Amino acid sequence: MTIYIIDLEPVESRYTAQWKKFIPQELQRLTNDKVITISGGDVPQTTTPGAFLNFAGTNVYKSQQSIDVAKLFDSKVKYLPRRAGERYASALTNKNLSNKIYKYFGKVSLKKYIKDFIKNN
Repeated sequence: MTIYIIDLEPVESRYTAQWKKFIPQELQRLTNDKVITISGGDVPQTTTPGAFLNFAGTNVYKSQQSIDVAKLFDSKVKYLPRRAGERYASALTNKNLSNKIYKYFGKVSLKKYIKDFIKNN
């Protein structure tokens, strides 16, 4: 039997980096089964001040895992078309799923939008 693990994004300052290394080893040792970890690849761990995670990096990580899980079903993966205003890679411009660099940035500051909305409503 093969055991598939969809891991958590490994962050060295949290338990997830240790989890990624030791849980698969222990599962394999205890079950004698093949253990495959479905990872999201390498993503930057830097965060903005006060942030818990690199949210853009986490999105890339989880997206890659979703693609890898879909490929396990031996069927074609259908991607949704890019939507106007999508800010998916605005904080992580050097890596995306096609390995091309896209530098699309939002034109509206969320902070300014909320302030204006509160002021006018």
